[in-house]
Amino acid sequence: MEAYANQYPDIELLAMRFKKMVHQADVQLDHLDPYVMMCNTVEEYLFSRREMERLDLARRCFYFKVNEAMSTPDPGRLQSWRREAIRELVNSWGWSQSKLTTLDQRRRWKIKRVLEERHLLVDELTRSYRALSQFGRDNDHSEIAINANDLNLLGRKLYIAFERKAGKVELINPGISSDLSEERLSLHYLSEEGQHGWAIYRGSVLERDAQEHEPLKRSAGLLELLAWCHFNGLINRNPSTISISPTDCCLSQWELRSVLDCLQQLFPGGKLPETDMRALARQATLREAGLFINLAQDPMSKLTRNGMQLVSERIDPLSYGGQWENLAVSFQMIALTSWGELLTFRYSGHTALMDCLCDYFAWLPVNTGATPPPIPCFSFSSSRGVIIARRIEDLFRDVADFFYRNYWRRHARYVLRIGQHYFVLQCENDVPRYLELDSRESMLDHLGQAQVAYSPIHIDAQTLDDSPLSVALKHNREGVVQLFYRLDHGYAEVWILDERGSLFNQRIVFHDRQTLLGQFQRFLEAVRYRLSNMHQPSSLSDNDDAEYYRVVRDSMGQWFPETQKTSRWINSHYLDVQVIGSPDDGAQGTFSIFCGNREFSVLEHGDNIYLTVARYITKQRGSGSRYPIYITDIDLSSSVLASEASSGVQTIHFLNQKKRIEHLLNESLRQLRKSGKNSD
Repeated sequence: MEAYANQYPDIELLAMRFKKMVHQADVQLDHLDPYVMMCNTVEEYLFSRREMERLDLARRCFYFKVNEAMSTPDPGRLQSWRREAIRELVNSWGWSQSKLTTLDQRRRWKIKRVLEERHLLVDELTRSYRALSQFGRDNDHSEIAINANDLNLLGRKLYIAFERKAGKVELINPGISSDLSEERLSLHYLSEEGQHGWAIYRGSVLERDAQEHEPLKRSAGLLELLAWCHFNGLINRNPSTISISPTDCCLSQWELRSVLDCLQQLFPGGKLPETDMRALARQATLREAGLFINLAQDPMSKLTRNGMQLVSERIDPLSYGGQWENLAVSFQMIALTSWGELLTFRYSGHTALMDCLCDYFAWLPVNTGATPPPIPCFSFSSSRGVIIARRIEDLFRDVADFFYRNYWRRHARYVLRIGQHYFVLQCENDVPRYLELDSRESMLDHLGQAQVAYSPIHIDAQTLDDSPLSVALKHNREGVVQLFYRLDHGYAEVWILDERGSLFNQRIVFHDRQTLLGQFQRFLEAVRYRLSNMHQPSSLSDNDDAEYYRVVRDSMGQWFPETQKTSRWINSHYLDVQVIGSPDDGAQGTFSIFCGNREFSVLEHGDNIYLTVARYITKQRGSGSRYPIYITDIDLSSSVLASEASSGVQTIHFLNQKKRIEHLLNESLRQLRKSGKNSD
C-alpha cells in the first residue's frame, strides 16, 4: 500500500504488470507468483528510498511467510519449485548460512530476541500507517483516496495491538516464537521510598543480586505482571519454577499458584479469541473479566494485631465484627474487551469496591438492553478468602440484576454499607455512579430526596441487619403512597414510600394506633387533593389511595406487612393544624400556622411562632394529653413549587416539610412541659 501511494497518481497495479508479463511470454513462471511479485515491488520501493533496514525486515517477513527452512538440506530427490524460488531470492540477497540458521530457529527464539523482533515490527507498522494516513489527508478529495473509515479501523487495530498504556497487558509474541517458557523465573517484591511494585527476572535471581540483573518486566500491580507472563507463555506449569523474593513478603507460593491457576481457568493457554473488524467499528465492551481481591494482602492481619480476631455475629466481609471492619480492601481486575485488548485495573482505599464496581458497569450503559457478563471473583490471601470472594461475586450479580433487568433502571437506587460508610448507587448518564454517606441517618435523609421519576430502592440484604424496612421496599409500587410502621418500646418507626419511591422516615412517640394513623391519613389525603389541583405533572395513580401496613414478625421470626383498615381512624374532635407557606421561604411574611380557625403568622409572632402555637394547642387539649403535635395539611411555599416545576411536586416534598415543622413545634411543646414542671 505504501509503495502504491508512493507511485500516485501513476500507479502500476501488480495485476496489470502480471498481465503485461504474461503477454510478453519471456519470463520465468516463478516470477509470476503473486507473493514474489509483491516482494519485488516492495524491494524496488524501499531500495529507491535507500531504507536498507526496512528492506531487510521486509525480506525476513517474506521468508517467514514462505516457511521453507533453507538452512537444512533439501528433502528427497525432487526439488520443489518453492525451494528453488526462495533459494534464488536469498542468494540474490546475500544471506549467509548462519543467518539462515538463525531465522530457521525462530520458533525457538527466547524472549530477548522476540522482543527485539517485535520492536522492529511495531515501529514498521506504525511508520507505514502514518505514511498512509498522511497520504489519505493529502488526497482527501481524490476519487481514489483511501477510505477514512477503513483507515480509522486499521489505526484502531494497530493501536490495540501495539500501543502502550497503563494496565495494558502487552502481547510480545505475535507469532514469532512457538515457546517462550523459561525453566526458572524469579518474582521480586519491590518496596522503596513508599513505592511498591513487582519485577520478574529470568533464572534464579536472589534479592541481594537483583541490582546486577535487568528484569524482564516491572509492574506496579502483581496481576498485570502475572498476566503478562501467562499470556506470553513464559510460565512453565511446574509450580516450582517461580521463586519469590523476599521469602517473607506478602505473597505465598500457594497464593501465587492459585492466581496462575485462575488465569489458566479464565484464559486457557493464554489464547485470546479473534476480533473481527466489525467489533472494532463499535464501542468497546467487556467480553470476559476476573476480579482478584486482597491480592498479596491479608486484611485479617490488621484485626489480629488489634486483638479483633474474636468470633462475631457479624460475618459480612464488608462490615465484619463489632467494629464493622471491611475485609475487602484491594481489588485487581483483568478484562478482555470486544476490541481484543487485555487490560488490568487496580483499586485501593475505602472506596475501592465502589470504584471497581462502577468502572465495571460503565463498559455497558444500562440503556443498551444487554447485561454485563458475570465476573468470577477470587481471594487467596486470608482464611476468609472464599467467603470474601463469594460476597463480592454475589454483589456484582445483584447490582447487575437490579440495574439491567428492570424497566425503571435509569432512576433506581441501590444502597450498600462498606465498613463505617454507606453508598447509594444511581445512574448518571445511564451508568451507575455512587454517592458516599457517613451515617445511617444521612443515608435515610438522602433516600428521602425527591426524584424525577419512579425510583425504587434496593438495600443490600446484609446492610439492613434484619430491618423491617426491607419488607417495605419489596412492596413498593409505582404511583402509590404506602405507609409502614412498627412498634418499638413506646415509639413508632414509620416509613412512607411515595409515588416515586422516595423514602420518608420518622420515629415518633406512640400514643395509640388511631392517633398515629389518623393524623397521617388526614395529611396524605390533603396532599393528594393538593397534588390533583396543581398545574404540574403528578405521578400519583388516579385509582389507588394510600396504603397502610403494620410490620410484624410471623411465627418463624420473619417480618411481614399486616394490612391496616383505614375507615375508622379519622376523629372529628381532632384539631386541624395547617401550615401555609414554609419557614425557609424567602418571603417569610407569608408563613402562617392555622390551628382550627385561629391563625398564627410569623409576621405577628416572629421567632416565637412555634412556642405560641404549642402553648395554644396545649390549652385546647386540656390536662393529661401528652401526645405530640401533628400537622394535618401543608400548602407548599411558592419557592418549592418553582424549584420543582420541571419534574413536578411529589408527596415527599410535603412529608419533609411536615417532619421539619412538627419537630420545631414538639421541641416547643417539650419546653413548655419542662417549664411547667419547674414552676410546680
